[in-house]
Amino acid sequence: MSRRKVATTATYSLLLATLLAAAVNIATSVLPEVWKGYTWTAIPAILLLVVTIALTGSQSTDQGTTDEYLRVLSRELLTDTWERAIDDHRARPLEVPGPIVISWTATDRFGPRLENFGWNPRRTVNGRNKRATKIPTVGTILSIDDLFLRIPARQLIVLGPPGSGKTATAIVLFEGLCRRFEEACTVPYLTSLAEWDPTVVDFRSWLSDRLVRDYPGLKNKGKYGKDVARKLITHGLITPFLDGLDEMPEQLQSAAIRELKRATANGQPFVLTSRTESFARTAEREATVLPAAYVIELRAVQPGDAIRYINDRLRTVDHRWLPVFDDLRKSSSELSEALSKPLMIWLAFVHYQDPATNPRDLLDKRRFATASAIANYLLSQHLRSVYPMADDDRRPPRSRYSFEEADRWLRYLARHIERRGGRDLAWFHLAGDLPRRVRFAAGVLLCMVFGLLGGLAFGATKAVAFVTMLTLVTAVTIGTAFAHADLPTSPMHLSWRIFTDPWPTLRRAVLGLAAGGAVGIATLPLFGTRFAVSVLSLGALLGVGFTFVGRPYPLRESSPRRQLAIDGYAGLGITGLGMVIGALGAMSTISTATTTPTWVAGGLTGILAGGFAGGHINRSANEVHNRLLAVTARSAAGLVGGALLAGSVGVVVGVLLPGPILEGPSTVSTGALFGLFFGTVGAFAWNASVWYRLMLAWAGIRRRLPFNLMDFLADAEDRGVLRRVGSVYQFRHISLQYMLARTPQPDRLP
Repeated sequence: MSRRKVATTATYSLLLATLLAAAVNIATSVLPEVWKGYTWTAIPAILLLVVTIALTGSQSTDQGTTDEYLRVLSRELLTDTWERAIDDHRARPLEVPGPIVISWTATDRFGPRLENFGWNPRRTVNGRNKRATKIPTVGTILSIDDLFLRIPARQLIVLGPPGSGKTATAIVLFEGLCRRFEEACTVPYLTSLAEWDPTVVDFRSWLSDRLVRDYPGLKNKGKYGKDVARKLITHGLITPFLDGLDEMPEQLQSAAIRELKRATANGQPFVLTSRTESFARTAEREATVLPAAYVIELRAVQPGDAIRYINDRLRTVDHRWLPVFDDLRKSSSELSEALSKPLMIWLAFVHYQDPATNPRDLLDKRRFATASAIANYLLSQHLRSVYPMADDDRRPPRSRYSFEEADRWLRYLARHIERRGGRDLAWFHLAGDLPRRVRFAAGVLLCMVFGLLGGLAFGATKAVAFVTMLTLVTAVTIGTAFAHADLPTSPMHLSWRIFTDPWPTLRRAVLGLAAGGAVGIATLPLFGTRFAVSVLSLGALLGVGFTFVGRPYPLRESSPRRQLAIDGYAGLGITGLGMVIGALGAMSTISTATTTPTWVAGGLTGILAGGFAGGHINRSANEVHNRLLAVTARSAAGLVGGALLAGSVGVVVGVLLPGPILEGPSTVSTGALFGLFFGTVGAFAWNASVWYRLMLAWAGIRRRLPFNLMDFLADAEDRGVLRRVGSVYQFRHISLQYMLARTPQPDRLP
């Protein structure tokens, strides 16, 4: 912590102690007589303190502006990126003794003429002069990192037909840049373009949002500064690997190229992959595509390289493959055409690893008259190759999932991805598949449970009419809100390490205490000492509680399982906070009798709370970029719904229960129960994990998904069916996703 931060923290600590002591003294009327005439000055002093702290907090130390600091930060980011790349390397089929040798050739059909590149200029790397070197026009992916570092702008486009190894090429380059970071001075970051809408969000904003999603530690402004993700991108310290331009809707591909050209005009490095045909159609619509990018096309795998790949992975000489190898050497055969793609070579090797199978079956001309028939067969048999059948006596003991289960569940997940569009399989998006009737029933059931508990807490006196009416009002309102509101689309992040960076905690605690003290002192003549002290405590509680939201630490990639756990802890924290707030509110109640002002105040509170909730809870990414000016049908519906809920509760209380409501110590317990109820509703509003678990319960009962989906996804990653990209999963091969999503299964569920 810097000296300035230490001094500021000490100053506000002193002000915090003074404020707390003054508020308690005023509330308990123990001030000296000579000071009592000046107690009115406490209110403007507290308001001035709040404004000062707010302005000071908004001027966060922007240490991310220096190039040296950003380079240090990029090295910290690389450490986790490289560790993750090593783990992924062990789980995919590109293991030692090496990947399939894929050749490439440079082309100027979609970009600048190759003569414009020729030699890359002399440049300085880490203080050392590098000689100009010739940029090759042909090569293999084994030296793809060397090619990338020779390109002046370090912008590379990789084209090829389906299954040609575009993603494998990007991964090999990804690992090469991690190994050669000192020379490259950039951190590779792999993401998919499929979910980007360039007509709404510009490239750098979208990319920084994705980077923060996968590395939520970058949100920690106190540690890394403001907008540090965008600064890393702007300074060229992040090289995005933009996978799958062809997977975007065709009408958006031209807009994506135009936006990418604008955002990378200053030399921003990137790697872009796309199918050749799709990129060609986009190039026809655009005068210039990406003028500084070097374009390469992947070539078919040579038969000798395919044979070498399979032979290197066989433990011993396997005579089953000899007829296949003989046929591969015939360049005109259907099998050699099918196995000219890396994906098909790997699928064939995996499928025929079992000694009970015979790869010679691929030579059957009646079954496989064309190369497409061979490719479709290998793709359709992939899951059978990696998952055992349920009745297979040779099923490995460690295998928890049978082929029948995996096939059914993966088909559902593939159709889910296709409905959403793109490639990402995120647990916080699955809740969107939950039917509205189930969401409505969840809201009604929640209200009925709390209504029953409320009836037990109130006792026999006036409980039946009050609890029944209150339950009906809340059940209809909350059930409708659950059914029609947008569900949380991103996980919540918490930080428990407040002592490593105490300044934000202290600042928010001061803000909470100042606000609570101002309200308590202002209402002291009307409501008395108990109310003032309770409001003061409530302000402190809220101030400290909100410090745990949005300050993740440390800087590391957030796995789906970790995101789910943190979001779940946040939901528990919100419900607990609501219970404590309800208890404090009940403690501050001076009169337990309801009058007309009581329910009028309840209605006004509902309008304010509903307006805030409807306008700010679960805004989409597009609304976030529009800041506070975004007013949509959903936000308007949230405002009206929240107003009706809290307002109707106030009306019910005022109309049905005139006079005393609660007496004795039950006030606190009933207040805590009400607080727990609204805290639980808040968890449904803010936390994606609540809906995710509800979705798994519904889908598990209908056998659409396993009850423990995270374990299944991790197992599928180990088997090479899925891969993890940051905080989401993807099918390792897009062709497998398409096949599972579009091919109906015999026992397909409705």
